Amino acid sequence: MDNVVIPDHSGRYNFVKVINKGGFSVICLAQDYKTGEQVAVKIINREDMKENDLMEYLERELRLISRLSHPSLPKIYDIIYEENLIMIIMEYLPNGNIIERILEKEYFTLNKRIEVCYSILEGLNYLHERGIAHRDIKPENIVFDSYFNPKLIDFGFSCEITGKNATYCGTPSFMAPEIMLGQKYDAIKADMWSFGITAHIILTHEYPILFKNETDLLKNVRNHSLKFQILIQGKLRKFIESCLELNPEQRPTVSELLEMLKPIVEDNSSELRAKSEKAILPKLNMGKRSNTFNKKTKLIPTSRTCKITPMIKVRYFGGL
Repeated sequence: MDNVVIPDHSGRYNFVKVINKGGFSVICLAQDYKTGEQVAVKIINREDMKENDLMEYLERELRLISRLSHPSLPKIYDIIYEENLIMIIMEYLPNGNIIERILEKEYFTLNKRIEVCYSILEGLNYLHERGIAHRDIKPENIVFDSYFNPKLIDFGFSCEITGKNATYCGTPSFMAPEIMLGQKYDAIKADMWSFGITAHIILTHEYPILFKNETDLLKNVRNHSLKFQILIQGKLRKFIESCLELNPEQRPTVSELLEMLKPIVEDNSSELRAKSEKAILPKLNMGKRSNTFNKKTKLIPTSRTCKITPMIKVRYFGGL
């Protein structure tokens, strides 16, 4: 996308700055001059997509996102088609992804992280009820809006379910074993595996499977000897383990996961209300923050290619 000249404006939108670049798109911050609202604009080069045989994925993404509407999914305001560019006008999500937020241990409590998992499940349930699989669920694709509401983003690999799928896609370290093995798979059940990996990282800040490198991970998948490290107990452990069943047919549906998580969310809400009623003044924590965590450390593999980078474990939330 380096060869694309970003226009000063398009239609009612004035472009402010580039906020992110990908292999085939650029995300810009823009302002709707009629309403003054800030929006994000995903600018896609048609020629780049054609040259890399990605038009099918793009057309599918555009078809899907144009009819989605749910609080846990980003709002799509408009799609602008120009001669060389396609622009997706969407909700601006300024508060980073889930990995950036869970570093804020004082604010982003375990209860808050459970609520995030529940909210994302609601959005995923909305998709699955409409026969749509996401196929790239990972922490990097959970982003917060201006009110810190989590949103599940990036529908580049999403598809409408018409039967078993054979497309090898997603982020390898979040990919279900059946996809890694090149088998035909149920994309809905594969989403459950990816969500289980993601939820464990959200809740514990740890990857739930041990592996040294790509070869080691694939070997363990082929030998049915994946080495799990589930670092949470009780109902939440059962919740995670149910997602990470090696047999796809034994993984729960999203609605079943919501039923499992709902009592925990409700119990946490009741506890917080009780504490709030007893509190007179908030106690400010002015102590020194831990300096043992290097924010430049790469936490988890984020590549969407088939190359698996080693998982770097960061025990910042020890004991959760």
